[in-house]
This record gives sequence, structure tokens and C-alpha cells, in this order.
Amino acid sequence: MMVTQTSARSMSFFTFVIGFGLGAGAGLLLAPQSGARTRRRLQHLAHDLQDKAEDLVDEVQEAVSTVRDKVGA
Repeated sequence: MMVTQTSARSMSFFTFVIGFGLGAGAGLLLAPQSGARTRRRLQHLAHDLQDKAEDLVDEVQEAVSTVRDKVGA
């Protein structure tokens, strides 16, 4: 049961991050502003998404480790 709840939570977070990134990227591309400014904003967005993805990987690794410890005990 623990694995299912953790997996569902991780998948929800991952789906949110992907949706947020796609929506923000589309908004930036369609917004009327200079190309240089748009590229800077996209770079910041990509960096933020990378940070969130790394956090998600850490969370999943920790959950797997916890489950592995419980199963092995």
C-alpha cells in the first residue's frame, strides 16, 4: 500500500511539473516580447524544471529505499 501511495503522489507531482512547464513555455512563446527576453525566460524556466525534476528523483529514491528497508526487515 505504501508503494502505491508514493507512486501515485510522485506521478501526480511529475504530471503537474510537466503540465506547468508546457503551459509556461507556451505562454512565453506566445507573449509579445523581444526574442532575447523570451530566451532568458525559457532558460530560467528550464533551470527551474530541472531543479524540480531532481527533487522528484530524490523523493522517489528515498521512497524506494524506505520500502526496500521495510521489505528487507
